[in-house]
Amino acid sequence: MKKSAIFSTLFLFLLVSVASAQISFGPKVGISQSKVRVDETFTVDGNTFNYSTEDAAVGFHIGAFTRLELGSVFVQPELLFTSSGGKVLVESDNLVDDIRTLRYNKLDLPVMGGFKFAKFLRVQVGPVFSLLLTDDARDVDVADQVETDYNNAVIGYQAGIGLDLGKKLYIDLKYEGNLSKLGESVEVGDNNFATDLRNTQLILSVGWNLF
Repeated sequence: MKKSAIFSTLFLFLLVSVASAQISFGPKVGISQSKVRVDETFTVDGNTFNYSTEDAAVGFHIGAFTRLELGSVFVQPELLFTSSGGKVLVESDNLVDDIRTLRYNKLDLPVMGGFKFAKFLRVQVGPVFSLLLTDDARDVDVADQVETDYNNAVIGYQAGIGLDLGKKLYIDLKYEGNLSKLGESVEVGDNNFATDLRNTQLILSVGWNLF
């Protein structure tokens, strides 16, 4: 009976909290500056190749968000189609150095949580779950046959600040890092090379509250 009473009280408290919370929902779009983080060296048929991070690439995202606010505390899950990537420098002693631009299309689910100050400034942090839809990184050729082993699902994190301009326009500036690898290994012919390939982003978003 005591456990039932405790659970009933907690459930009632949750219902009251949700009922009194402020809910926002709407579309969200933005741009990003992303990099492919990699530093690998391997040898194929006597040729030594070094893959390293080069310049960032511009990406974009589009989707929707919802926010649940209770006082100064909020939770904000989002569902976004994201196109990101970066440039990789391929260096070799026997071939001309080359810069390749890689691009990834993902379905991202960030779940942000944080605090709101002065009714317009937010600080936020949370995990992001990504599902890899398509990529062109398999086209980075160093031999006749190249196959890259990618993880279809990746876990990362986002952290940043936000501004609420009135009750309709929301702006977010966030950094995204990785907690798991995007690329695990590269196969060149009969050779298999372990790799650690990750994609980081600096993200600027604008959301419009429909409520």
